[in-house]
Amino acid sequence: PSYSADLLNRANMEAQCETLNYRSRCAQRASRTSVELHTHLFFRGKVIDEEAFVMRVKKNALHVLIPRYGFEHVLYLDTRSTSGGSAAGPGEALAFDYDQDVGMLSCSTGVTFKTFDRLTVQISIDDSHLQTQKMVLHLVSPKIPGISVEPVAKPAKVVGGDGGDGPAVTAFDDDEAAGKKETTEKKRKAVASGGNKKAAKRAKP
Repeated sequence: PSYSADLLNRANMEAQCETLNYRSRCAQRASRTSVELHTHLFFRGKVIDEEAFVMRVKKNALHVLIPRYGFEHVLYLDTRSTSGGSAAGPGEALAFDYDQDVGMLSCSTGVTFKTFDRLTVQISIDDSHLQTQKMVLHLVSPKIPGISVEPVAKPAKVVGGDGGDGPAVTAFDDDEAAGKKETTEKKRKAVASGGNKKAAKRAKP
């Protein structure tokens, strides 16, 4: 088969490959940046506790996967990354022992981390620096003094409460009752409509 002269020119082919590789890298960077931007927009102003799984263990950090949102992030295990947590008191200095062969990180408090361990992490956005906003993970459980933070409180929403002795009705219960009432009303209308049609057929001469 005959080929174009450009395809047989090594310098031209190298230039074409460099261009393709450059565009591929730019597309990958744009994709990652877009995901990072929209993730930050979603979590902006929120503090959320979520379940996570350890994917990799390092000397001072854990790479965790958060299945609900489908992304991985780094959870640093040091007191500098703690925000709002209880600091370790005198005589409670933390020490970590990293076993590279086993892939396990042990804390002096008796807590150990290894691959596929289940954790609870707290997700938030650090906006202390306007130009370098970043997502931050804090450990909620297992509890390690000086590193773990308190879980986010989730108060129940009470609707129409008057402070009496009657049972409190939550917004969820109220919505569920409204849905059942709507379903019952639809069934009643369907039965009435079917009865009217049968009566109309019997009335025909």
